[in-house]
Amino acid sequence: MARRTAIRPVGARVPGVNDAAAIRSWARANGIEVPDRGRIPTPIRDSYAAAHNS
Repeated sequence: MARRTAIRPVGARVPGVNDAAAIRSWARANGIEVPDRGRIPTPIRDSYAAAHNS
């Protein structure tokens, strides 16, 4: 029996949640400090998702 792999291929994007440029822009517009490069902290990603999924 073949083993199933992930539902989404590795590297598949979830619209909005993985858009670093949009998250950085939103964070700065809302007075949140966010690094210019590198990983965006999870609390900022969570705040962005909450603001855009309501």
